[in-house]
Amino acid sequence: MLNNRELEYFDKIMLKVGKTIYPIEFEMSNRGNFYRMTNYNDVVHRWKICTSSIISEYSNAELLTKYIDVCGANIQSEDLLLNSIKQDLFIQLFFLDRFNSSVQVVIYNFPKGEERHELQFHKDNECKNEYLFSTKYYYDDINSIAELQCRYSNDGIPTYISLVYTIDNKKEGTFTKRVLIDLIN
Repeated sequence: MLNNRELEYFDKIMLKVGKTIYPIEFEMSNRGNFYRMTNYNDVVHRWKICTSSIISEYSNAELLTKYIDVCGANIQSEDLLLNSIKQDLFIQLFFLDRFNSSVQVVIYNFPKGEERHELQFHKDNECKNEYLFSTKYYYDDINSIAELQCRYSNDGIPTYISLVYTIDNKKEGTFTKRVLIDLIN
């Protein structure tokens, strides 16, 4: 199930294609910064096998072929794939540097494609393994507010992360992006 509904045909194919990049292995700093992928060649190998199989099985599916081509563009080089992964909001939030008094999250393609919002969060509250960050921005005709709540296990594993980012644009309306990561034990 996905978002409390049964997977549809294309969802199943996207899931199958998406699984090819896992597992991913990184060299990273103790602050959560990725330096490089250590198993890039394995990812490319899995990608080629999976997508070849799908394309041969669904040879007349033009939309599917385009989807695979678009996704495959990010796998052309280790740098492209690594940058794509770094832009993923889930990855940014999961590997957040919780020990800093401020953290940065970049939201891509919201509320419209090609838009990029760099949110600098400041720690408002800290209680044991729970952290609350917030930020507000005011532009000409645009106001935005964001709240980031993080909870970690004693081992430092994120168990709950909630991000709510709202943009109030006087000309275009209000847009809200919500991301919730809730670890199921």
